[in-house]
Amino acid sequence: MNAMLAASAPRSRGKSALPSIREGSDYGSPWPPSARIGMWRTLLRFYRRKKRALFVAMVLLELLYLFLSVPLRIGFLFDPYAAGDWKTGWTGELTVLTVLDVLAEVAAMASLLEIFQAQRRNQAAIAVDATGAMGGRRRRGMPLERRGSLLARMRDSLIVAWSLNTIIPTGHLKDSIQRRLLLELVSMAPLELLAMAFGPNSLHLLRALKMLRLYRVPACLRELKQMYTGTSVVQMLEYTGNALLFNTVMMGFVSCHWIACAYMAIAHFECGIDFRLCSKAEVVFSTIPGPGPGGTAEGVTAVSPTSSGSGYTCWAIEEYLVGSSLARQYSRAAYWASRSVVTAGFYDVAPVTNAETVYAILVQILGAIFITAVLATFLFIFRYRNARTQEFMAHVDSAKEYMQMRHFPESVREGVLGYYKNAWAVHRALHHGEVIERLPGHLRVSVYSVLKVQRIQNVAFLAKESVEFVNTLALRIEHCVYSPKDWIIDKLPDGMYFVLRGSVLLDGGHSQSRFAKAGDHFAESCLLYPGKSDDRARAQTFCDLYKLPQRAFYSTLSIFYRGGASSHLESMRSMHMRHDQQEQKMKRMLGRSAESASPVEDHNAQLNSGTSFGRIAGDAHGSQRPPWRMPGSSFRKWWEHARLLALVFVAFEVPLFIVFDAVTYPFGPHSNYSLQSITSIFVEGFFVADFALRCRYFAFIDQLALIPVSDPTYIFDAYRENGMWLDLLAAVPVSLVAEFAVGQRSSGWSAWLPLFRLARLLRVRYMNQTIQEIAHIRGLSSKVQRAGTMLLFVTLTVHVTGCLWFLMARLSVTEDDFEPILEEITRDRCLRDAGLFGNCSWALYDAYGQIGTTFEVQDPEHSTYTAKVAYLRSIYWAIVALTTVGTGDIVAFSTCESYFAALWIFVGGIINYGVVGAMSNIISNLTASSRHHSEKMNAINVTLGHFRISEGVRARIRQYYHQQFYVQKVTSEAQLLAGLPVQLRHRISNILHAESVRKVPLFVEAANEHLLYELTGLFRRQLFQRGDPFFPESNLCEEMYVVVSGRANIFSNRVGVVPVGALSAGDCFGVCELLLQKSLSTTVVAATVVDASVITYAAFVATIERHFPAEVTLLRQLAMQQHIFDTLSLEAVIDNLKLHSKFTEHCTSMFEEKENWLQQRKKMRRKLYWDLIILLLDIYNA
Repeated sequence: MNAMLAASAPRSRGKSALPSIREGSDYGSPWPPSARIGMWRTLLRFYRRKKRALFVAMVLLELLYLFLSVPLRIGFLFDPYAAGDWKTGWTGELTVLTVLDVLAEVAAMASLLEIFQAQRRNQAAIAVDATGAMGGRRRRGMPLERRGSLLARMRDSLIVAWSLNTIIPTGHLKDSIQRRLLLELVSMAPLELLAMAFGPNSLHLLRALKMLRLYRVPACLRELKQMYTGTSVVQMLEYTGNALLFNTVMMGFVSCHWIACAYMAIAHFECGIDFRLCSKAEVVFSTIPGPGPGGTAEGVTAVSPTSSGSGYTCWAIEEYLVGSSLARQYSRAAYWASRSVVTAGFYDVAPVTNAETVYAILVQILGAIFITAVLATFLFIFRYRNARTQEFMAHVDSAKEYMQMRHFPESVREGVLGYYKNAWAVHRALHHGEVIERLPGHLRVSVYSVLKVQRIQNVAFLAKESVEFVNTLALRIEHCVYSPKDWIIDKLPDGMYFVLRGSVLLDGGHSQSRFAKAGDHFAESCLLYPGKSDDRARAQTFCDLYKLPQRAFYSTLSIFYRGGASSHLESMRSMHMRHDQQEQKMKRMLGRSAESASPVEDHNAQLNSGTSFGRIAGDAHGSQRPPWRMPGSSFRKWWEHARLLALVFVAFEVPLFIVFDAVTYPFGPHSNYSLQSITSIFVEGFFVADFALRCRYFAFIDQLALIPVSDPTYIFDAYRENGMWLDLLAAVPVSLVAEFAVGQRSSGWSAWLPLFRLARLLRVRYMNQTIQEIAHIRGLSSKVQRAGTMLLFVTLTVHVTGCLWFLMARLSVTEDDFEPILEEITRDRCLRDAGLFGNCSWALYDAYGQIGTTFEVQDPEHSTYTAKVAYLRSIYWAIVALTTVGTGDIVAFSTCESYFAALWIFVGGIINYGVVGAMSNIISNLTASSRHHSEKMNAINVTLGHFRISEGVRARIRQYYHQQFYVQKVTSEAQLLAGLPVQLRHRISNILHAESVRKVPLFVEAANEHLLYELTGLFRRQLFQRGDPFFPESNLCEEMYVVVSGRANIFSNRVGVVPVGALSAGDCFGVCELLLQKSLSTTVVAATVVDASVITYAAFVATIERHFPAEVTLLRQLAMQQHIFDTLSLEAVIDNLKLHSKFTEHCTSMFEEKENWLQQRKKMRRKLYWDLIILLLDIYNA
């Protein structure tokens, strides 16, 4: 068998030789035919998948070429005085441009065909829709097994065609392509044939008709936006303000190119393509040193031999552009255009002729319009587009100020700010229903139907109830908010809950714990069996819940079923029981008799152990400090401060080192052990430690579960997914080793080693996040944070720009090109050398021409142009260009400097106007309260004058608003507590009113800590101005007061203006009257500014009387005894005052007043008159 195989092997190889010869083209090819076929198939699939994107890219490239080339050719290549000679007129530039023109025409033909194809697709889509509808109607009238015949389908097609031609307007199918078709056909007119008569130079001008194709730009951009609608850039541009700003800036950028080309075209029309038609060109040409053979200097080419001209000079001659390259000429023109568009006032590249001056005036007007549009757009973005953000941040700032004024503990401040942060991240509003309330009425009903009605219908025993019954329950649903670890149900539930958002841990007593997620409901048994539910619930994250109270359920049940409410309730209970039995049966069938509770087993002991009110309060107000590695610890706070300083140092040090310290030219060598180098080493050590701590030790808050994660494995995994490798790359000490091992060099491969230092800038991406954390730690307002952040980033931008500006000078004159300069350098010589030889820069002229010194490499002993001086001069130029001041003592000379200056002046102008808009918005927000206060006072004064209110009442009203604005200045407690989670509100109330509650003897005698806790949560702070009455006498008492600070007098109508008592800090008033619902027998009037804790009767009844009926009964018994005693004491005081009225008739206050209020008013009026006299004298002197 082996022999047979061996014998057959040569024969098989011999038979296969002929095919191998025939396939000689593939012999030795690395790609076999199957691989090449697979490659072509892959390319074909890629083309089919990306066909539309490739077509749009082709169209955009064609339009970009037309936009750039046509103005460039007219402005820089078209010679208005050229002869029509084809032999001498055809140039290499024309050859390249002609090839590109042919490719553009091919792309234009493809675009023309696409217009017809798109129109056919639209007509086909309309026809298919109509045919499908009519065919469907026809098929519904015939049996399913019969198919339409060919004649029937033709009849349907004729009907569709007839209906389209009669229903759709006549111009609908033509107007959609008529304009586009006309523009495409006009742009394709072969005007280039006229070049046969006018010469090849006219081709530059004849291409201007192709600019009509730029009408396609908006359509291409819209299609690109549709293709990449999911990207962050496109989504950002969806906002009106951002899109408007982008369009405005792009129009300004486009205008710079066109303005530059037109500026050069004017020079060419005045002095010719080589500028030799103006007589001053001969002077410039003759002053060029070093003439070569034939009297032509090196670097000067294509100079016309004739010197007869129609003018003397132009701006290009003044800039020494005679004989310069096209890149040089365009850089200077673009430099002037960029400056003019943003209205920066530099003196170089200035117009010198009448035509140029008129053109410059028009460009300046366009620039003024452009910057006005940019500034208006920024103001629109900051003031109107972010109006809701500013409203929210204003509330947060007021809350920060209020908590700082009241000295809230750190834990409470963190809880309040954490809730605000979560509310903004989820709802983009302060309150849950704020976004829904902004919707139209019909949409609001639909949203509430999903949020409330459908959730109620998902409850088993409510699923079959009438729509009216369910809607009534939906109207009585309450919205509740809870923070992480807040108890939702601690003892007996008083309602059923629906989870809108978040996670709730449920403990059913005998069953294992489980989680309730969004869409679930719990505690429904409390509606059917009040007082018998064992469910306990605790929020694990920030939770939004809907609560259906027991009282609302039973009230609705009694309204709808009246006498049959009890029987209907029994049917609901039986339905609920059957549903539970079916659910348990289903779980047993699926093998899940009890849900796995492994994630929550650690919580079972805490939930089942029972937690008293005292323990909850102790946990809530505990002052235990978190461990050093946890967020919020003192170590982490100071570490974030140090990290911010290190980030700022890196952002400033890296560009400074690379540009000024990494090489020896032009400042010579410097010490490696300078303060900057040593600080850089310490900063790198800090970041290495920061990297290690963030890998294993620094815990973080999980954004989904909102719980701290301290496990090292989870910390490492989270850090690895969020930039660990970039931080590791930034920590590689290649630059540090090169700095101390290789040293400073200006040439060779080692000169590129300092560029590895740029990797450290990867850390700058954390700067904004770190600033936000520092602002959160320090409690800074949003205005201060925005202003500080903007100032820091603008300063950093100016610093980087200054470094790049000096780098342009180094690139213009390298160390190899530099030669010691022994003669004076003037501006004209530097311009000439930079244009023809590229050996002059702004730094060279600044050092040798303006300051009058040398570089350190030329004269280290006597040179004053050090690195510090060069850095300050660079920063000076960057700031002058940024602020559009443009003094002109430091300007661009070389080509690369001109391009960079053109770019920075334009971008810096946009940044400048953006900063102006942002600062205007910040200042407007800072003065908004004062402006609103002035407007309110003006309106009040007009109203009071119209109704002829007495001066005394006017003074009190003005005093009240003055106190509100200038003394209180912050939001009220009610505004702060609005929308906060329940237990967080209790903690804040406990801070503000705990002492006030314990100042009430009746409440302390009740000896119930839980009662005191609930009472504390019902009190609110209220401010009374001097002379304000607390409550009028003989009215039913609706509020009780506990004075926190200030003093007040107690008056009775029975003795007139003589006070019968006084209140000071710690005293209470109206307690017995509130509990017994009696009328007040006296009136309390504030003698000074009084800060009081107030509780209303409605809040007392709704919470205390319903939950503590036995304690309320005891309180009323004690209040009755105290009220009798207070009444007898008041009667005794009144009788005593009446008996000794002649001694007390002039007593109006129980407190000594240093100065009468009327005398104070007279004093203020005299001061006003004196100020008016001084103002008139100042005006007279002026």
